[in-house]
Order: sequence, then C-alpha cells, then structure tokens
Amino acid sequence: TEFSTNSLTTEPGFSTTSPADFCQIFELMGKITKLPEWVANRIAAGEVVENPGSVVKELVENSVDAGAAYIEIILAGGGKDLIQVIDDGEGMSPEDALMALQRHATSKISDVDDLNRITTLGFRGEALPSIASVSVMELVTRRAEDEMGFRILVDNGEIVEQGEVGARKGTTVTVRELFARVPARRRFLKSDRAELNRCVIWITRLALANPEISFRAEHNEREILYAPAVGSFLERIEQLFGAEIAENLLPIQYQTGDYTIYGFVGNRTLHRAKGTEQYFFLNRRAIKSSLLSGAVKRAYSGLIPPGRHPVVFVFIEADPALVDVNVHPAKIEVRFRREEAVFHAVYRAIADAVGSVPSPAAMPKNVAKFVPPVDAVAQTLDFPEVPRRAPGRKIPPQDPVAKEVESVAERIISQKFAPSREVQEQPKFFQIFNTYIITATDSEVLIMDQHAAHERILYEKVLDALASEEYSGQRLLFPVEVSVPPHWVSSLADFLDRFAAAGFEIEIVGQNRIKLISVPPFVRNVDYARLITDILRDLAEGEETPEITKNFAASVACHSAIKAGQPLSQEEMESLFDALFACDDPLHCPHGRPTVIKFSIAQIERMFGRT
Repeated sequence: TEFSTNSLTTEPGFSTTSPADFCQIFELMGKITKLPEWVANRIAAGEVVENPGSVVKELVENSVDAGAAYIEIILAGGGKDLIQVIDDGEGMSPEDALMALQRHATSKISDVDDLNRITTLGFRGEALPSIASVSVMELVTRRAEDEMGFRILVDNGEIVEQGEVGARKGTTVTVRELFARVPARRRFLKSDRAELNRCVIWITRLALANPEISFRAEHNEREILYAPAVGSFLERIEQLFGAEIAENLLPIQYQTGDYTIYGFVGNRTLHRAKGTEQYFFLNRRAIKSSLLSGAVKRAYSGLIPPGRHPVVFVFIEADPALVDVNVHPAKIEVRFRREEAVFHAVYRAIADAVGSVPSPAAMPKNVAKFVPPVDAVAQTLDFPEVPRRAPGRKIPPQDPVAKEVESVAERIISQKFAPSREVQEQPKFFQIFNTYIITATDSEVLIMDQHAAHERILYEKVLDALASEEYSGQRLLFPVEVSVPPHWVSSLADFLDRFAAAGFEIEIVGQNRIKLISVPPFVRNVDYARLITDILRDLAEGEETPEITKNFAASVACHSAIKAGQPLSQEEMESLFDALFACDDPLHCPHGRPTVIKFSIAQIERMFGRT
C-alpha cells in the first residue's frame, strides 16, 4: 500500500504522515505501535500548551533566551485567533529552524548532567513542536550573518511550506487558529477577556524579570502595554504598576550561604484583597510557590489586617544545582533542595524590611468583655438574692477577667431596685460588635448582618440602573487617579459602559492608570481608590459568563456596602431594615449568604428549656 508523504521536507521525525494515512497504517499493524510524531506532539501539547497564555509564555521565553533586546507581542481574540511574537534575537539557520520543530530538539542542554545546570528559561525542546501540532504556525527567522531569512509554515503538525524569504534579524512566530482542530480543547478555553488576561499576566511576569529588554503588546490593534528597557527592577515595576505602587515599596536584601534574596515588598499600607500581586522569581524565572507565599504571610502576620495580602516582588538567586525546575510541564513550579533555608531567608528578608512583630508572650491579652450596663438593668429589674457562684466552684482571685465578672455580679446582686415610675421609650434596634443588628417583633427576634443586607440593597439598585441606563453619578471635587496592573486596564475597557450606567465615570489615562471622575450617590465616605481597585480586581479575575452583568452588580455592591465593624445610628439601622425588606429577595445577599436570621419565641423557649 502506498501512502502520501510530504515532499516539502525530508527532515526525519516531524510529520510526513497525515492523520488519514495514520488510520490506514494502524489497521494493518498490531495492538501496540509506536505513535507517529504528529500524534505524540499533540499529546505533548496537552501538557505544554494549555491556553493562549501558555503559548505566549513559551514563545516569549524563547525570545529572551535568544538574547533579544526588543520583544513585541500581537494578539487578537484573546490570543485564540492570533498570537505573534517578534524579537530581534540571534535568529536561526534554516537547519536549526527545521530541527527546532522536532520534539526534544534543543540547543540548551546536551546530556542529563545539564539538567543540574539549567540557566535558560527553556530547555526541553517541546514548546515549538507542541504549539505547531495544535495550530497553524509560521516561523520566520534570520541570523545577522545571513543575507536571507528562512520561513516554515506548519498546519497542525504538518509542514506545508518552507523556503527562503526576506526578513529582518531575529525570529517571528505567528500562531493562528489555536486548537481549531481539537474541539475538545477549544471548548475549554474561556472568554476573550479571560484569555487576554492570562496572556498579559505572563507578559507582565516576563517583563518584570527582564527590565533590560523592551516589551510591547497589542490586542485587536490597540496597544495594551509598552515598557522600554530600563536600568533597574524598581523602574520596571513603576512602568507596569505605576508610581503609587513603587513609592510604597520597601527594598529587601538578604544573603545566605546558598541563596540571595532581593526585590521589593509593600509597606504596611500596601495590601490587597487577594494574593494575585505577589510575584516570585528564581534565577529570573517566574514561579509559583506555596513555600514562598507562606514565608510572606508569616512575615506580615500582625502587620496588615486579617484576610489582606501584601504586594511583593521577590527575586531569588541560587546555584542551579540546588533547585529542580523540571518538575512541571510549564516549568512554573520548582523544588528547592533546602526548603527550610529558603523559607527562612525570604521571611528574614521581608521581616527586616517591614518590621518585626512582638512574640505572643510579650503581647498584652485583649480580653473582650460583654457585660450589660448596670444602669440599664437597674431601671427595670429587681434581682432576688442568689448565690454568687455554684457550690464548690472557685474563681482564682488573681484572674483579671474573673475579678471583673465578680465585681459586676456583686454590684448587680447587692442592690434592690424598684421599677421606675417613668418608663422610657426603649430603642427598637441594637447593634452588637458593630456588625449585627438585633430587633424584635411580637413573635420573633431578628438578627441582621449589616454588610450582607446593604449588599442586597445596592445590588438591586445597580441592576435597576444597568437596566434603565439612566443612573447619573456625582462628580468628585477632586478626581482620583489610581495605578493598576495592565491586565486590569484591558478588562476595564470591556466594562466602561456598565460602569457609566451604574454611575461611575472612569477614564483610562495610561496602560496602567485610570481616573475616577464620578461615583453613584450610594457611594459615600469610602476610600475611592480602594473601592475601584477592589471592583476591578473582581472583574479581571472573573469569567465572561451569561451572568456577567449580575457579577458586575454584585462586585459593585460588595465593595460599596457598609462594612462589618462600622457603627450605625438608630435612624441608619431603621432605614437599613426598611430598605432591605423592600427588596425582591431580602433574605439573601448577592453571593447567597443570609442577610437575616430569625428566632421564634418557640425556638427561644426551647433553648431555655421552657417547653
């Protein structure tokens, strides 16, 4: 039987057999066969190429390894339709360009011992063949000493064109129709906005690690990032995240025998609701590490509010023999040989910069007391004589809490109060812990979570505003400018109309800077910069779903609502109750949590054993 072959190349190893030919071959062979290269590449692509962001990562890392001074990334459709990476690196010869499309063909290692001396970002030789097997990929490259460049066109693992072409020095890789012929993988890709965010996050990480390289990125013909080469990491951080971030960073430096820790970390005021602005680098490689995150958390323990996460940019330099970067297909997870030493070094570097916290033994105990005011009890109650404590139970006199309880008990029990002739009007609402509001009807007691209740009220207001598109904002006397990560600005561009409909007027003034001009009337007495950054973070990290409008309204409501711990007056508590029970769903916040818990008389009596 004769089968078609690809006449454009005689290079061994890459696909010269089509999928249809392979099916015929498979029918003629036994149960166990060696998979053709295009099948193996497609399987490998499932590990290396997860989404457009991973394609951008692999291609840009190749550009960095090639010694590029300028890298440009052009995207369309969130990277699903187009990814093009252009660099001015050293380029490749025609022979090397063809060899680069073979699996495990690499110039960066030659034997197993080299795995202990990895200093480049890429080293496996899997990225290009994996990408080419699930897309239409064009590679154009030229070295400085060559008069002509060389072009290769690969269609889902099959070379369809190759030859000389006019080209500038460097390499350009263009990827189109990612996963178009792998519908199962294509279906798992997210919205254009979500995939774009992944791409920009990787571009940001690689730009942070390489301030000496100029980076430019555009999406759908709109520039989204431009960072010219600079001389320091702090300058690159300011380029990408803005002056406000850079001005609130503290330098860190710590040296041990095997590890050098340096970088910048936020002061005690620079923290976020989530830990997405914590960047870690090992020998200039962007990594994720629960070990390092734990060291950061410990260093800031007691210095920032609970549930908040500091902004950090931590760089680690180490002998490549002391780390294993070959433990994950994406090379983003690493294994340290001396984890305790790394943890201590990172913790010490940050703790020295932000300040240490007293040990628990040295800290005064904050004892919360909840004792009814004696005067209020005296107005209405006449207590009989009762034993001060249960028989046989002793309270150590040296215990300050016990002394306080005993003192109050003695003051109450030792006095006989007569009912007041003038009954004063009692308040309808009671606030406890500055978080929960208690009131009662003829048949039940209600406990309301003030934040969840206000969330529900604002959520329905925002939804109504978005539906009518006639909600007007109030202009700020002094507009607030905020620096944010570049991928947040990309997300904001898709939401400007929704923000305007809800009463927010926002202007994009740069690749990482926005200006808040107007806010809706229900937003009062808040930190506007923190409010808008928290909302943008939710949107940037959220998904593009049919519920996106509701998600937007829920985020605005959550970050604009009254916070736990905020004292309220009687009038404010009453207004909150009235507005809540005018809502369509007064019993749940937008996230599904209860706003009000009810206790009937029967339930209360059962608790006290009266039934």
